[in-house]
Amino acid sequence: MLRKPRNSWANSERRAAVALVVAAALASAAIAGCQSRPAGVPELAPVTGRVRLGGKPLVGAVVQFEASGGQVAMGHTDADGRYTISYSGALPGAPVGKNVVRITSKLDAPPGPGYVDPVQAQYNTRSKLAAEVVKGPNTFDFDLAPSR
Repeated sequence: MLRKPRNSWANSERRAAVALVVAAALASAAIAGCQSRPAGVPELAPVTGRVRLGGKPLVGAVVQFEASGGQVAMGHTDADGRYTISYSGALPGAPVGKNVVRITSKLDAPPGPGYVDPVQAQYNTRSKLAAEVVKGPNTFDFDLAPSR
């Protein structure tokens, strides 16, 4: 003799409710996981831009964004002078907030006698460049005057 399950409609409704709760919990965990960052890492936002020196792309330069807390993110310029900033080499972006920007020439060896850095100290060791990084994408282009 076949028995008809009691309240089959109620059981299917309960299963659907449980499935909905489980799906919502998994979605919340996934979203939280995407938005979390490792301990000690400041809030970051994507930063890209272009550096020109005397109107021409500055190739192979190091671009650093230094936050007021001392955290540094950096990138390198390509053949067009374009850069993308990364924090700790692996996390895209620079710290949100005010940053001092330092742009330096990349040297493969110590400079010889009489070397004059094409990038003035006012853009690197004594930088007067600043950028306010905000949440969301940021683009900062820098047009530098060459050393005299």
